[in-house]
Amino acid sequence: MRQAGIINPDGPLADKVLLKARLKKDITGMVVAQGKPPTDASDARIEFKGDMAYPVFHGDVIAELIPPGKPAPGTSVTGAPILAKSDRKPAEIHIEESSGAVLNEETMEISAKGYGLVDYRKKKLIIKPLFKIASNRLKISGTIYPQTFQGTPISVDMVKRDLWSMGVRTLAEAPLAKAISKAERTGESQDGVTVAKGKAPIHGEDGRFELAFIGAQEAMAEDDSHVVDPRERSKFEPIKEGTLIGRLIPPREGHFGRDVFGEDLVPRKGRPAEVYAGENVDVTADGVEFSSAIAGMITWDKNRVSVLEMVHITGDISYASGNLRLENGSVLIDGSIRDGFKVTAPGDIFAGMAIESAHVSAGANIGVKGGIVMKGEGKVRAKGDVSCNFAENALIEADGDINVAHNLSTSVVTAKGRVVCIKGKGIILGGVTEAGKGVVANEIGSDLGVKTMIRLDVGIEIGGIDKLIAERKTLREQKSQIDGALGTESPKALLERTPAGKRRDVAEIIKKRIGIVNRMQEIETALQERRIALEELSLLRVKVNRVAHPGTVIIIADKKVVLHEPQEGPCQFFYDPETTAIVME
Repeated sequence: MRQAGIINPDGPLADKVLLKARLKKDITGMVVAQGKPPTDASDARIEFKGDMAYPVFHGDVIAELIPPGKPAPGTSVTGAPILAKSDRKPAEIHIEESSGAVLNEETMEISAKGYGLVDYRKKKLIIKPLFKIASNRLKISGTIYPQTFQGTPISVDMVKRDLWSMGVRTLAEAPLAKAISKAERTGESQDGVTVAKGKAPIHGEDGRFELAFIGAQEAMAEDDSHVVDPRERSKFEPIKEGTLIGRLIPPREGHFGRDVFGEDLVPRKGRPAEVYAGENVDVTADGVEFSSAIAGMITWDKNRVSVLEMVHITGDISYASGNLRLENGSVLIDGSIRDGFKVTAPGDIFAGMAIESAHVSAGANIGVKGGIVMKGEGKVRAKGDVSCNFAENALIEADGDINVAHNLSTSVVTAKGRVVCIKGKGIILGGVTEAGKGVVANEIGSDLGVKTMIRLDVGIEIGGIDKLIAERKTLREQKSQIDGALGTESPKALLERTPAGKRRDVAEIIKKRIGIVNRMQEIETALQERRIALEELSLLRVKVNRVAHPGTVIIIADKKVVLHEPQEGPCQFFYDPETTAIVME
């Protein structure tokens, strides 16, 4: 065989051939020598040790990384080299720092950094976290599965160890144990399980203005946040000269909270009440007590309290009295403002009975002891607040709040502040209710499905952000092209170094660049306004204490939700900037 050029005959095989030959048996086709085949390159691969449909925990060995194999030549039986079919570079697999996994370089084992689901696509491995930390760090929620990646049951201790490795120190064992039990019993994952919960700080209590005189104290009422608003029912209180109006109560300290990681959460300090003395109001030297300098009517303009001269009408505003237009002060009407009549005053207007289809305009507040009932005509307009017991088919506008105790029915009301219907029946039924700072009601709509539209609007356009950003990108590219062609010198310098024959063309280009720069500044301003508006929108709420019925339409900015099923209260609707949708909780 060596004479035939075979340098590495296979000894055992050759012996078999010789044995058969001695026995005079046929040895045709018997293998007497073997070469070594070439090895092609092999890509790196991962061999997983469990079921990727189920979660892994911190420290779990989830897979082994098999390194890439390099191509190697073989040899023939004569010793001649045999090259591999391809000399391509084998693909590698890298475990990224951000993958949620870690590779042991010695054992090539891959371990999980925390609780999550293994995802492997296109040679890229990541572990998708199953814990979600709330933005305020007061809660961690997660999805609990019936078993682990390795097929073993999940226990409370396993979850606790993972949370502890994250630095979590305030665990919620009861809901966690309940979810684990249910997942194991049903074989279904449990979403949104609270696994850790901190303690929110108790914020300091703001200072307040406490009314002193008996009539106002009897009329004071709390709003939905249980904060006493001294303006709520004292707007139309007649007062004698020298009477104490009220006093400032200082703020109270808050208490620290603690987030899920054991860090202190600093409470917000209580703010001093900002109440200022207006016309005809005396204040003590320490700035605490406010008294009336004249006999008149208390009126509020935002946080400024004044006592204005008052016109007192003992009956109705009707044919007997005619229209009423005041140049100064406020008006107290014992009766009603009848159909078709007009009342205007720079201060407050108070009707002891009702406002019918009349035109009523106040430079401050409007109050009605009864209701506002219209028949397709008339309008109530206040630069301050409007309050009444009920309103029907009414058109009401207020720069402040609109407060309706019982029913707000088939009316069109617009408030730059809030619309509040909670002190009596508190029902908004039909019509359109628009507010700039929120809507609070006991009930919205009816079980008959009456269309009732509630709209929150901060008065600034928020749509078109993506379109503005795209336009800004295009303008930047256009400006960059112009700057690249002309340079960034001032227009004067550019024109001075431009040949006379080309100055007109260059001047047109410079004019275009100036227009681009101006438009870019306009876009930046518009984007900033929209960002601020979005922040303000996210704080607004439509709150319902009892029930929001089918037929209720809630619009916040350019988003709309139509209720087809009753939503039991207490509940609230608000704009979520993360999902850019209206959500309910």
